[in-house]
Amino acid sequence: MLALSAFAFAYSDSAQVTQLAAGVKSAVDTHFGQNPGILMVPVDYTNTSFEGHLALNANDRIHAYVNTQLSDYDLDGQANASGFLVRYKKFGSIALGNMTTTKADLFCRPLPTLSNPEYQIYFETETLQDFTDLMQRAAAACVSLQQWVAVQPTPVPTVQPQLFPQTTPSPTPVVVLTRCETDLDCVIGGCSSQLCILKGENDVTTCEWADYYSCFQRDSARSTCGCSNGKCAWDKNTLDCVAAAQAATPTPTAAPTIAPTPTPTPMPTPQPVPITDSIVIIVAALLVFGAAYYAYTQLIGKKR
Repeated sequence: MLALSAFAFAYSDSAQVTQLAAGVKSAVDTHFGQNPGILMVPVDYTNTSFEGHLALNANDRIHAYVNTQLSDYDLDGQANASGFLVRYKKFGSIALGNMTTTKADLFCRPLPTLSNPEYQIYFETETLQDFTDLMQRAAAACVSLQQWVAVQPTPVPTVQPQLFPQTTPSPTPVVVLTRCETDLDCVIGGCSSQLCILKGENDVTTCEWADYYSCFQRDSARSTCGCSNGKCAWDKNTLDCVAAAQAATPTPTAAPTIAPTPTPTPMPTPQPVPITDSIVIIVAALLVFGAAYYAYTQLIGKKR
């Protein structure tokens, strides 16, 4: 499916699934017709440390090289387009003026800071005229992603785990559709096949995974994307499945609060008087008694 889906699907879902606003869609459509100024280098980059790079040989055929130490990206090349570094994964033979593929994965990030977050783009179109056409679409998607990220209420992280916003222009019909007439006018889109959209409609999703996405990936007998009152929508069975999966977990009723029984303060235990203190007390008592007896005898003697 997608080159980085194994990584992207590992992260939890958030409410960052949105369709491109009309203004952004217009900007993307405008960029489709602009030449992004592709830079190609007629040099063999086989042994460089580039993750991927394009080289243009004498026969004007594109050769792409990927460093074996970074092969986990599984990319076929990269190019500079419209201020973005674009790296691509090709599906099929690519040659200037004769592009046979209709699908491509691309990765873009603003130049020249290579440490900026990298965004994944997935294209599936009915026709790609040549490599320049591919890069024009890539540059347009990079622009739309930059705009999309800028308006997200929660900033897209710039450190792991990263999100991978994804632009998926659905197959464009011969006649531009504004509403569906039959189920055939609707297609399933999104990184996780979670969107039911009109053919030719641009959408932006993130490659995050939510448990309820499984409701969209069931067999066609239980889950269908079709036309309903001029709009593309999932069938009731699918929507019921989503509602059940998204239902909040009941909050347990709290037990009544019981005031704790106060702990009685223990009375201090009487301590025995040390022996040394007892002797002092006895001697003092004897002295007092002796003095009193002596005074008494003196008083009696005087009376006689």
